[in-house]
Amino acid sequence: MNSVYPFNYNGDLKGPIVGEVTLYCTISLGIFFSMPLFISYKFLDKYVKKLAIEEPLEMLVLSTTNPAHSLGEFTSFLEYYLNKKEQLKVCINSYIITKMPYLYGLIEQFIPENKRLIIEGYKVYNFKSIIFRRNHHFVFLKNWNTFSFVTSDNILHFNDLQRAKELYVVNCTRIFEKTKEIYETHRHKYRLSDSIMMIKTSKEKFSVTIHRAISYPEERILNKFTKKGIKVVEVSQFNDIFEYICTVYHAKNIIFSYGGPMCTNRFFCNSNANIIVLANTHYKHEYEHNNSGKEYWHIRHAMLAPVKSQHFILDFDNELNDTNIQQIFALLN
Repeated sequence: MNSVYPFNYNGDLKGPIVGEVTLYCTISLGIFFSMPLFISYKFLDKYVKKLAIEEPLEMLVLSTTNPAHSLGEFTSFLEYYLNKKEQLKVCINSYIITKMPYLYGLIEQFIPENKRLIIEGYKVYNFKSIIFRRNHHFVFLKNWNTFSFVTSDNILHFNDLQRAKELYVVNCTRIFEKTKEIYETHRHKYRLSDSIMMIKTSKEKFSVTIHRAISYPEERILNKFTKKGIKVVEVSQFNDIFEYICTVYHAKNIIFSYGGPMCTNRFFCNSNANIIVLANTHYKHEYEHNNSGKEYWHIRHAMLAPVKSQHFILDFDNELNDTNIQQIFALLN
């Protein structure tokens, strides 16, 4: 029977955090894509007499094509890997490149080409020695309950969140420093806007949970954002990670939707930014989870960015309309 590697997020999580496989010629490894989200690392019963890799490797185990979670897993891996005395070549599966091109662009900034080995999904490889690590699947805030908020008209208001940068469960300093470096090096290449909206819509081709998206807005609604000086951007429109990061880091007002857009981009925002989060009702079961005391655990645990101010418009419609966009405009700096 084929067995899923025990460090997988969607597999058996028992066992050590780091393990080395040295069963060359008896164990073969295949990497498979389980629609719509998960990447499975499977040991196969029978040795396959091809695609043998002799050199010892580290496997970058990203268990999902959800960029919010995979960015967390990569950040977790990065701290472990760069702190090692000897850094082996890193084995990276091709799904990361095709399904999450911007994340792979970020990976390239930390792991040089001569330290990367790309293997293809749905092929089976035999390794002489390969190290797996079960990375943190989610980068959450420690001491989340120390971040206070004020509630008015079903909107949560947070201020002075910059200290969050030091309180993530994984050390994210390298990511924050690289973000600033990319901005300072590449910002002159782009026409950047002080106010942007980057939300998950039904049109976004890189979305992995499209059923939770906000309906793509009508042209007349988009025109109202333009008149307010807000540039509406889609993740898939960027040429590379440099344009992506420069666009987010430059903005002083940013409108994100709940879930992936907020969770992923919290690492790329300027510390002086004002963020407005559209907590649309497709995510209500998340932000209301374990919330009998109205502490909004999930918001404070998972969605806060190290910025000047952040506002969560709760129970936001799953569409942009004439009424709810006024809520957004009222929160702009």
